[in-house]
Amino acid sequence: MGSPRRRPRPLLGLLVALAVLGVLELAAHLLPFPPSVKGIPLKPHPTRIWTLDESGEPLGFRVGPGGFRASAVEGPDGAPLVLTLGDSSVFGDGIPDGSTIHDVLAAELGRAGHPTRARTLAVPGYSTFQSRIVLDEAGWAMDPALLVVGNLWSDSKIEVLRDVDVAASLKEPAARVEWTLGRSALFRKARAWINVVLGRPPHRIVAWPDGHNGTVGIRRVPLEQYAANLEAILDGARERGVGVIVLTLTDRDSVYIGINPHDPARPYIRVQQEVARRRGVPVLEVREMFAAHANEELLKDHIHPSEQGSRLIGASIAEFLLAEGWPEVRPIPASAPPMAAPFDPFRTQRFAPNDVGKPGFLESL
Repeated sequence: MGSPRRRPRPLLGLLVALAVLGVLELAAHLLPFPPSVKGIPLKPHPTRIWTLDESGEPLGFRVGPGGFRASAVEGPDGAPLVLTLGDSSVFGDGIPDGSTIHDVLAAELGRAGHPTRARTLAVPGYSTFQSRIVLDEAGWAMDPALLVVGNLWSDSKIEVLRDVDVAASLKEPAARVEWTLGRSALFRKARAWINVVLGRPPHRIVAWPDGHNGTVGIRRVPLEQYAANLEAILDGARERGVGVIVLTLTDRDSVYIGINPHDPARPYIRVQQEVARRRGVPVLEVREMFAAHANEELLKDHIHPSEQGSRLIGASIAEFLLAEGWPEVRPIPASAPPMAAPFDPFRTQRFAPNDVGKPGFLESL
């Protein structure tokens, strides 16, 4: 009588290894990240470069499907949808749920008898390059009635690479491997703890440039591409019958000192407003909103609105929409030929040796 058949040992070993990995992955979802430096953890994305990391440590906000910040004010099903676009200033850096621009906007419109849903597709660090991708991948399918386009700071930011270069690098094999592994909580948390042991920040963080002392930087999105991206967003809205409001953000100096014509962000502000003007959509300037409340703390740092500032922006947008006849009246962009972007005198800049990490620390070449 023959001996019983035994399961091949290699297969048994593989099953045991998979079971162990499954247990570790489950445990990783339950274990906390190491304490982070100030910032918002991100994870790689194959087309958008990065998204919010919904499995990270509690940061005072919730992350919903698609890697976007969830809304505290949901609004009834079937109500018109407003989407906000931009970076951390629109996303609500440090602003609790319920006080963000999109939450306040929805609450104010609902209070006025016009129930509205509001969502944000803004993510810290996002440029128009990334917002275009987000609209194509997720935003347009949400069937918005209105876009609030607030992209500005991240596009004009000086870095060592352009967004288009970073996006191209995501097609490299190493980047594909990292993105695939980055889906695993075990991988992300193990890497975070290894970074701590090596003396590095535990997370990927969107912040002002660091470590580029004395080197020459370039705009993340060149001025002419910024114009083209804005035009593409507005043209996409026109084709779909979607209204648009352009939101011009402000910095602390512009509110409390005055506009500096030599500010490196000024060419981008001028292009943003000219694109809107040529397509007949309204521009709401945050500087003007804040001017009447200059005695209040409306910015929590150089560029990010405080909770009070965020509430004022959301309420001001709602007030404008109601005055224009929302929801029946929506500012749909008109058709216009592409604009020729002006010369950007700050297109390349040198990082000043003693001021790395501070807003406005760049020297023009």
